[in-house]
Amino acid sequence: MLAELHSGWEIWRQFAIEIGAISSAEGKELEHRFCNALKEAALNQCQYHQASDPALRFLFLLQTALASGRAHLADRNGSAPDLSGRCGWRKAKGRAWTPQGTRIGWLSATDLFLEPMTSYEVARQMAGAERLPVSAQTLRHRLHERGLLASVDAGRQMLLVRRTLEGIPRQILHLKARDLVSFSTD
Repeated sequence: MLAELHSGWEIWRQFAIEIGAISSAEGKELEHRFCNALKEAALNQCQYHQASDPALRFLFLLQTALASGRAHLADRNGSAPDLSGRCGWRKAKGRAWTPQGTRIGWLSATDLFLEPMTSYEVARQMAGAERLPVSAQTLRHRLHERGLLASVDAGRQMLLVRRTLEGIPRQILHLKARDLVSFSTD
């Protein structure tokens, strides 16, 4: 779209100069202003595009679910992970960590393993009336296209990978933990 806008502008500018509506110097000044405005519009549009990107929206919805106690992540054994408070667990005074909401996956160091259908359903519920605009399978492809999957099963040509979690072999989505859980110390 930007290229088409710039092309149309260039045609108009050349025409305006040829018929004497503007001088060549005015044309250059207008070109400079036009390019700056086009860059600013592109940056503003980028923010809207990211908000409508299904993969980024999915991650945002899961972050919201974890923060609100509607979902949680466990460690590979099903227990409270490191950074439990950021993974949907709550701790009452003098008590142990308690998981909140639905378990959507597992956290292991820098790896995040999401149960595909459960995490999709939680995100869909969190979206409410806004709805997720893609199916679970299409979402997996969008996550892969955005480079958000840490690994895929190339041998089987599948986006789901096999991992043993809580002693059970599972087919899961493998993401980078940093894309969902904040590791900052503040």
